[in-house]
Amino acid sequence: LREWKEKHLHIISEKQTDINCLHQRLETLNQFRKSSLDEDKKKLVEKINLLEKKTANLERNKDDLQKIVCNKNVHINDLEKQKNNLITALKRKDEKLKIITEMNEEMYSLKVNNK
Repeated sequence: LREWKEKHLHIISEKQTDINCLHQRLETLNQFRKSSLDEDKKKLVEKINLLEKKTANLERNKDDLQKIVCNKNVHINDLEKQKNNLITALKRKDEKLKIITEMNEEMYSLKVNNK
């Protein structure tokens, strides 16, 4: 019985050693998993921050481009108004030139007829 008890205690001791070893391995794996998760989380946070910065930059660029387009549209409208004003002024000057030309022709005709 004593021999059987010693064998039993020996087996229990071996199993306890195995259990302790497995607990140690499990703890090591848990630490590795935690550090891997922490590292992955850190990388994801960095990527998210980078993407947020890029998004903010793109939004600012978009706003800047919209302002530029708006300013260009205003400038184009101003240029079209100036063009229309110049066309109107040119038509008036053409009419005046036509009148002056007609008057010069009349004066020339009168001078030729007076001679």
